[in-house]
Amino acid sequence: LAEADNIWEDSDYYDDYEKDTHFINENTKTDPLQDHHRINTPRSEKTYKKKYKQAKSKNASNTLKERPDTIWIEETNLNPQDAYRVDRRADVDNLRYQKLYRLDVPEYRQFLGVELQGSRSGRVIKWAQKQRKKKKMANPFLQRRYYKLVNKVCNNQNEILYKRYEESDQGDQQILSRNKALFIPLDNKILDTKDSNKKISKASNLDEYLSNLANDFHKNLRERPDDTKLWLKFIQFQDTYADKFAANVKKKALIERKIAIYERALEVNPTSMELILGHMQLCAEIWDNDQLEKEWKKLTFTYPNRSILWRYYLIYCQARFSSFSTTRSISVHDKCLDSLSNIIEGNLVSHRSESNAEEGMLKIFLQRCSFLHQVGQTEKAIACFQALIEFNCFCSYEIRNTSTLKGQIAFFETYWDSNIARFGETSANGWHKWMENVEGKASDSTVVKNNVEMTSHELENDEDIIIKDKPIWKAWNDLEKYRTSTGWLPWKPNTVKGETEDDCEDVDRLVLFDDISSCLFIVTSETLKLEVIIRFLQFLGVPVMLCATSFLDEDLRFDQLTYNQVDQVRLCPGFKIQGCHGWTFVNKESLQWANMDVFISNIFTQALSLFNGNNYTRLALMWINYVAYKCKVITCRALIKGNSTDQKSNIVQNKYFQKFCKNFLKQPLNRNNIEIWLAYARLEMILGNVDMTKRILKQVLDMSKMTNSTVFLTAVIKAYIELELNLYDESQKSVITETVKNRVLEVICILTDRTKDLPTLTSPIVISSTDVLRCKTYMRNIRTELLSSIISVNVDTNCEEKYKHLVDHTFCYAMYDYLVNNLQSACNIIESTICSIKESLIQSKSLLFVIEKLSVDQLLLYKIHTDTTCASYNTKRQFNIQILKQFPYNLDLLSSFANGEMQMFVMGRMRRYFDHVISQSFSSLPWLIAMQQEEARLRTVNNSSSQANGTEDKNVTLDGMSSVDTGIKHRIRSIYERATNSPWTKHCIAIWRDYMRFEISQGNIANAKAVFYRGLQSCPWAKDIYMDAICYFPEEFQNIMDIMMEKEIRIRTPVEEIELLLDKQ
Repeated sequence: LAEADNIWEDSDYYDDYEKDTHFINENTKTDPLQDHHRINTPRSEKTYKKKYKQAKSKNASNTLKERPDTIWIEETNLNPQDAYRVDRRADVDNLRYQKLYRLDVPEYRQFLGVELQGSRSGRVIKWAQKQRKKKKMANPFLQRRYYKLVNKVCNNQNEILYKRYEESDQGDQQILSRNKALFIPLDNKILDTKDSNKKISKASNLDEYLSNLANDFHKNLRERPDDTKLWLKFIQFQDTYADKFAANVKKKALIERKIAIYERALEVNPTSMELILGHMQLCAEIWDNDQLEKEWKKLTFTYPNRSILWRYYLIYCQARFSSFSTTRSISVHDKCLDSLSNIIEGNLVSHRSESNAEEGMLKIFLQRCSFLHQVGQTEKAIACFQALIEFNCFCSYEIRNTSTLKGQIAFFETYWDSNIARFGETSANGWHKWMENVEGKASDSTVVKNNVEMTSHELENDEDIIIKDKPIWKAWNDLEKYRTSTGWLPWKPNTVKGETEDDCEDVDRLVLFDDISSCLFIVTSETLKLEVIIRFLQFLGVPVMLCATSFLDEDLRFDQLTYNQVDQVRLCPGFKIQGCHGWTFVNKESLQWANMDVFISNIFTQALSLFNGNNYTRLALMWINYVAYKCKVITCRALIKGNSTDQKSNIVQNKYFQKFCKNFLKQPLNRNNIEIWLAYARLEMILGNVDMTKRILKQVLDMSKMTNSTVFLTAVIKAYIELELNLYDESQKSVITETVKNRVLEVICILTDRTKDLPTLTSPIVISSTDVLRCKTYMRNIRTELLSSIISVNVDTNCEEKYKHLVDHTFCYAMYDYLVNNLQSACNIIESTICSIKESLIQSKSLLFVIEKLSVDQLLLYKIHTDTTCASYNTKRQFNIQILKQFPYNLDLLSSFANGEMQMFVMGRMRRYFDHVISQSFSSLPWLIAMQQEEARLRTVNNSSSQANGTEDKNVTLDGMSSVDTGIKHRIRSIYERATNSPWTKHCIAIWRDYMRFEISQGNIANAKAVFYRGLQSCPWAKDIYMDAICYFPEEFQNIMDIMMEKEIRIRTPVEEIELLLDKQ
């Protein structure tokens, strides 16, 4: 080896080497194919030395002989099974392309920074491969072969103009709202037109357009610094601008930029709640807890009269896991209500109360009750509702007129400590009746008897059966749920048996006056009093219909605090009552609690005596719908299961419903209430009793003729149209035969000729052209009169009847025109009515409600046309999507769109829609619906695959989910992740619970556990999350119980009691 290393030191040897290599290069002739594999001759002397030295050192010889290409096994003295070499620097391409030579392996490059078409502007895909250096070229258009790096400007025949609108002095808002696209194609004729209210600026590409738009924002903000909406738009624009020009900017830097803009806007508009709350929402992502707490206390001290600020502060206090405790959160709620109450009463003269101060306090009260229920203190929440209703609805006139708020509270304390039957309980007469006869205690024995039955020896035997032969975590979970279902009412001592408050076994069930004193405030509006009762019923599990979202407004921003389960919001295509598809539940499980049905019936009975007029009708309709809902649920179960027992129960429940409605309508106040009769007729439609429905409608028609009321007559005709065309049930298709058409036309003609009656099956129907013309003229004139009367009134008072009449009359008019002419003519009638309302420029929620209902009716026209003709479904879909842009939270519109897309097994359009909505939504409603639709799609795919294979899929769980890796599963997980990171949904208990359930159904125990601990960071007060985690992770039982005790979550069953009961067994 030493001699080999010194070879190059011999100059003579080096000269011989040069001669040899020159001879080989000049005289050696090779085959062209072999020349492809020949090693290239080194270019420099240094390279020759290096390669030759390495070769000689390896061979340890003084010769220049080349090693042979082939080595025979006899020369190696190896056995055949040992003749191999381990390649420790393996190349995967050798196996992939079956070649050893590097130039035979194809080489490719990944283009870095490809712009993804079809997504948001400026979104770029970045590859992990290291980018190579590129040669600079003079012409940038020649840098790539198949695409350009810059946008090419089109010619004048198909020019694309990026538009930006500047408001004129008049401010044509309709033009601004009608054009929301990013760019529009224009021809030469449009380019020549001049519009004073609209300015279009040319931009060669998107970069220039965004730069111009940013300059416009700066200019407008300098001219109008007090425009808060413009500041908010500019802050939202930062995301779009950063995606295009600062794609590599960090999220924290972008948030800091937005915060700086907020601070600049607050310098000019220091009292704007939208700017203050948006600023605090962004600061929560980068500030520490001490800084946030200091800023929130400063704001609540500066603006103690702003209820919206208090609501966000309450969310902040109860959503911090590190400092959360139930006692502290309740004290903050009490402080909030006391501050607002003092301002309303005038005790705090430094601040004035808001115009809607009572409504703001009511919303905070409802938020407090929801928190108490979710933390496990259901008795206190129910007691708060009872106290507020008794304090405002059953207060005597003497106390109300002669005493201040403190004096009324002092009188109410004596009533509360008397332990007499309260609102909703059996034999409850009210606070005013008790004041008239202070010593009357007739109702005490009745109430206490119910409480004694709930704590009897039979209850103990039931508990022993529940925990028998179960592990400790399962026994605790089942017994905790059982005690919740039986002990949901506040405990009161039985004075007949001599019981006192010291005899209460569970102290938390005893609700003292100090626990509810902060919830006592004065509500003067009759509408708000009714709202409290309706919210109480909704809290107890009574479903509330969402027929319109025009009145919700800011309530949608806080709806994430009310949902405990995803299926609390339902799209029910086969269960439509009075134009409503969707239902919402606050506490759906409570309907199964002991004696809950009796308690709800008592509330309806006692509350109906407090109201009259429209408020009475609204509460009565809610009671009838509640009874019908229970009957319809059992009907659906009977149809699905096909069990004879369920079918018998279905018949019994239908008879119970009919008996209830007949007894209800016999009452004097309900006997002549046409709205209740129409509700009864519609519910009979749903139950399938067509003959009964027609008899009821005929009776109601005679009643409306006797009262000479055009409003009720139009409502009856609309109900008959729904019956003939199956519009009450979206799952059924409409059928228009010549007979059905003539019947509907004959019924609508009753408006012009009231001597006519509803047609029968045997009566011949002849409609002349004169009747058609007369009816159209009459309906057009009536619609014009209604529009003029509504537009002329600028106040919403006493206009509800006119609004309902306008909606019903327009639908009948459009349906008549559709049957006589065509769809386009009918749609023009509804669209002209909507345009007339918009042109009136009256800012009214009631008018917005009218527009929403008319849009739903127009969608019904499209449904009828699609069902009865060979028209394309695309027309209905496009209109549905267009209306959803204006009313994105209307469950009627969402149901029609989602069910239509699910029937076609096409998820692309629905996914694009929900992606767009949830990215801009401030409500949890579209998130919950999107999750339901995706999981329904996954169940459909699993069922289809099982049926195709002819065998049952073992990977499918009980809820229809599958652990098989599919794209739908990743899509569902993506929605959950986006929802848990959104500020409008990360505090929604239903989303976290359903996310855990989904991961468990997929077999991802580790992911589910991670979701649980993440959920505690956002919802540390949610007892349902803790209880679900105990079922999913039994090994963490003790750890979870320790966290619940630390956060003061209500625990009805101590673990020590479970251990003693199990040891006893």
